[in-house]
Amino acid sequence: MDEDGRRLEGLVGRFSEGRKLKLLCEVEGGKPRPVVTWWRDKRLVDSNFSFVGDGTVARNWLEIDELKRSDFLSVLTCQAANNNGTVAVSRSITLDMNLIPLDVAIQPPRHPLSAGHPVELVCSSSGSRPPALLTWWKGGEQLLSAKEHQGGHEGTSSSVLLFTPRREDNGAVLSCRAENQFIQGSAIEEGWKLDVFYKPLVSLRLGQNLREDDIREGRDVYLDCEVDSNPPASEVTWLFEGTEVTTNTSAGVIVSSQSLVLQKVHRLRRGRYKCIAMNREGHGTSNVFMLRIKYAPVCKPDQKHIYGVSRHESVSVRCELEADPADVTFYWRFNSSSSGKRIDLASYSHALTRSMAIYSPLNADDFGFLLCWGANEIGKQQRPCNFTIVPAGPPEPVNNCSQVNGTEDSVSFECTEGFWDGGVAPVTYVAELREADSDRLVANASSSSGPAFSFSGLEGGATFRVFLYSANPKGHRSPVHFIVSTLRPAEKLT
Repeated sequence: MDEDGRRLEGLVGRFSEGRKLKLLCEVEGGKPRPVVTWWRDKRLVDSNFSFVGDGTVARNWLEIDELKRSDFLSVLTCQAANNNGTVAVSRSITLDMNLIPLDVAIQPPRHPLSAGHPVELVCSSSGSRPPALLTWWKGGEQLLSAKEHQGGHEGTSSSVLLFTPRREDNGAVLSCRAENQFIQGSAIEEGWKLDVFYKPLVSLRLGQNLREDDIREGRDVYLDCEVDSNPPASEVTWLFEGTEVTTNTSAGVIVSSQSLVLQKVHRLRRGRYKCIAMNREGHGTSNVFMLRIKYAPVCKPDQKHIYGVSRHESVSVRCELEADPADVTFYWRFNSSSSGKRIDLASYSHALTRSMAIYSPLNADDFGFLLCWGANEIGKQQRPCNFTIVPAGPPEPVNNCSQVNGTEDSVSFECTEGFWDGGVAPVTYVAELREADSDRLVANASSSSGPAFSFSGLEGGATFRVFLYSANPKGHRSPVHFIVSTLRPAEKLT
């Protein structure tokens, strides 16, 4: 019987591997008094017994401190014998046991995984009785999506996990744990540190010790491209306004593996930057970093620089600057082209980077140059904007006139505008179409958009003389004239 007094016979248990087992064999009667012994597979294992009560009951306690795997299905026999020549009395039991798993393994062998790409992993274990419960773990988190199978041999089990690694899983430990649920502390596990390949995660920022709101023209600027990737990035590309940036030491541009250096940075380098990192898994693009470069005012390009005005009339001269910050203080000055006199203008309007001065020449000395410049917190403008004030007059004649198309009843022609519009707007272009032989006016038209005209409803196979001039409120100069013609029937102009 066991230590709780339950009678045992036949296949008994289940007892758990590693646990202590205590069995009692109790014999009553016998004369002379019997010897009570324990045997295992016909081998004596315990001969210590004692009598209790009035001496008619003999007891032998068999203690096994730790059950071994080899004890499974072993036969334990309690035997009572005396020396009177009678046959010994015995009872036998067979030990049924819960067994600890012997091994656990993960297939396929360890190799790098690719983020976002599922992989099938198989965990197998043997030696457990009953078959081991298999569980999957990632760090301290149990993964519950695995499918478990019992093997074809007793004590074997397997579990299939469809695992889709993420970038965050790189370096985590993935393990399979095999455990006999009936034996506390029986768990064994196989685990491996995940090597997860993933495309670069890229971040672009300003270099250390630099402030975004304090980058000034002429200083050195550093941009850092921070790349998180596995395997490491094989290539890093820098883009400025969508165009690749390469090293140009003469221009102060230095590209290294993960940094961009702009030495003595120019305002033309302000704008949008980003970096792209590549590895075998793909490429990653950083955030767009807007580089602001503060600079003193400069003239905005493509402004009108020549103004025509008559004496005792007024002209509005517009001055536009580029500056950062845009809070600009303006200055105006007139330089006479004839006498050399200089006059600082006190009256003008302005808003941020734009200013307007109204100028009225009274005599010949008042024609010359208006200078405009500005200053902001970064500094004073180095080169002022120069506007030429000249006496207003008719615009220059058009030039380069030619016929551009012709049919049996129509002609089209165009010219190039004259270089000087006379300094007075608007400019109007006037075209007269006359018969080449008789000089009879056939048609006329005007345009304020440019010296290009089309006339239709004309006689086929005819030749015409065009008179074309440009005019403004101050008048016009002599017209230019040239020949155009319509096609004869079945003729094509090429």
